[in-house]
Parts: sequence; structure tokens; C-alpha cells
Amino acid sequence: RIFLSRFKDDEVKIYPKFDDFNVLNFALPASFDELYAQIKREEGGERLLQNYGESFSLPRGELNVQNGFFGLFCMAGALLGFDSDAQKAGEILLQNASDFNGAKGPRLDFKMLNKTHFDVVKFARSGMSFRLAGVDARLLSYGYAESLAYFLSDFSDSLKQDFGVQNALLCGSLFENKTLANLTLKHLKTGLNAKFSKEFLIEEMF
Repeated sequence: RIFLSRFKDDEVKIYPKFDDFNVLNFALPASFDELYAQIKREEGGERLLQNYGESFSLPRGELNVQNGFFGLFCMAGALLGFDSDAQKAGEILLQNASDFNGAKGPRLDFKMLNKTHFDVVKFARSGMSFRLAGVDARLLSYGYAESLAYFLSDFSDSLKQDFGVQNALLCGSLFENKTLANLTLKHLKTGLNAKFSKEFLIEEMF
């Protein structure tokens, strides 16, 4: 089950026999300063921040977002300057993706830090690098949605190989975005029997 929400923490769970366990975890920073400290610890990170700060405003303050992909979109939208409020910035990113009329976006870094945790720093760095390269806001926003769909497909392939997963149930309010929903279903269906829950917009059940 792939539960992606705009209001709650995400869950990607598998259900072997009569048990269930979460296979994807997030550790978003509590503030932008914490994010920048994490970026600086990586090779080339300090220079990236310096170059980015010379061209764009680096947001500051607390990052009060959910642990999940919408939280990542909120963080990215604020870094890209869509809005000073991270939640609003995330909504703008999704709207930009919906407004994009092209066929393909840039491939952003949606990667795993280890077997169970998503790499937040690589995700942040890749978006900043594309922005520095002059990539248009709508094109870049579409790239986030498309890259998420590719990631879910690749991650599901790994679960299929490791655990024999054959089916994927998609649910949660993030899929209210039709662009993301269509891209996710398109790419997941190449390897799994994927479908949306008939009640996927109702989150109180989770």
C-alpha cells in the first residue's frame, strides 16, 4: 500500500501473510538551517549553497512539514522561491506541475540513503542545481512529479524482487493531483498490478 498525503506522514507498507511493516522512511530536517548544515557536510555542498545564495534567497526558519513526499515538495518549493510559507510553496509546485504542457521534465534525485530511508539531502541538492542552471519553474515542478513516479516504480520493482510484491494499492490526498496520479499509475503498471483505492481520498481510515 502506497499512502501519500498532503496532511499526514506518508506510509509505504507491505503485507506479508498476516503482518505489515513500513518499508520507506523519511527524516526531514526540522529547519532550513539544519538542512543547510547537512548539505555542507557533503562534498561540494558548501559551494552549492554559496552559489545558490548569490542568485536566490535561501529560506530560513522552521520547516513544519509532514514526513513524506509532500513535505519534500514543500521544502523544495520554498527553496525555489515559490512562497515563503513552505506549505503554500508545495501547493504551488503541484499546481505548476499540473500547468506544464510538455512531455518530459528533468530527472531529479529521488534516491535511497540506505535500504529503508530516503535521501533528503540529494533530493534538495538536485533541485537547487537545476534551478541554478536556469530550468523553468513549471518544467522543474513537473520534473518533481515525474521523478517521484519513476522512483515509486523503481522502488516497487525492488520490493517485487525482495519480497515478491505483485500488487500496489495507491491512496492518499497527494494523488488528488491528476498529473502525479496519472504519471504514477503509468509507470507502476509496467511492473505491478497497480490501482487506486476507491476511497483513496478518505484519509481518516489510515
